[in-house]
Amino acid sequence: YNGNRSHCAIFAGNVISPMPGEAFEGCEADAVFGGLDIDLRNTKIEDGTVIEATAVFGGVDILVPAGVNVKVRKTELFGGVKNRVSNHSGQPVLYINAISMFGGVEIK
Repeated sequence: YNGNRSHCAIFAGNVISPMPGEAFEGCEADAVFGGLDIDLRNTKIEDGTVIEATAVFGGVDILVPAGVNVKVRKTELFGGVKNRVSNHSGQPVLYINAISMFGGVEIK
C-alpha cells in the first residue's frame, strides 16, 4: 500500500492492505476484467474519507473496519453495488463513489 492512492487490477487480481493502525486517506480503485480487494479492517478511517471504486467486467471488494459508517453513491449498468455494512449514529463516515458496468462492488 505505502500510501499509494491509485490502484488497479487489469486482467489480474490485486490486494490492497494498509499496515495495521495506519491512517487510510482514501483512494481510487479500478478493476477491469480483474478483481481488487481492499482490506481496511485494521486501519484508522477519518470522517469524510472517500473511495472512488470502478468495476468494469470485474469486481471490487471493500472490507471496512467495525465502527465506521458507509455512505454509497452508485452508478450501475448491468452490474451491481452492495453495501452490507450496518450504520450507527456517531461513527466516522466512509464515502464510496462506485461505478459498476458488467461487474460489481461489494462493501462488507
